[in-house]
Amino acid sequence: MLSIAALVAGLFGTRLPHGHLHGRTLVFLIMALVLFAASVVLAVMVAAPRRDWEFVFQLSALLERVDRFEATPADVTRNFAVWAESAWGNNLRQMQPLYTMFRLVCVLVGLQVIAWALAVL
Repeated sequence: MLSIAALVAGLFGTRLPHGHLHGRTLVFLIMALVLFAASVVLAVMVAAPRRDWEFVFQLSALLERVDRFEATPADVTRNFAVWAESAWGNNLRQMQPLYTMFRLVCVLVGLQVIAWALAVL
C-alpha cells in the first residue's frame, strides 16, 4: 500500500503547476499529503514487529515427562495442539486491530488518489 501511495504521489505531484498554487489546489494538495502521512504511520504500525505475540511453547514440563518415558507421542501431540490453539486465540485478539488499521490504510490511499486528482484538475 505504501508503494501505491508513493507512486500516486509521484505521478500526480509532477502534474502540479509550478509557482503559486490557487486556494483549491493548495487545499487538496495539503489533504493528499496529510492522507499520505496518515497512511504511512498506520502502515508502519501494522508492519512493526510484535513482542507480545505467542510463538513458542513452554516445553520444560513436557520434556521432563518425555525424559522419564511417561509421555506418549499422542500426549506430546495433544499438548502441542492445546498450546497452539491457545496461542492462536491470543494472537487473533491482538491481530484484529491490525486488520482494522490495514483496511483504514486502504481507504486512506483511495482518498489520497481522489485528493491528488482534485488538486491537479
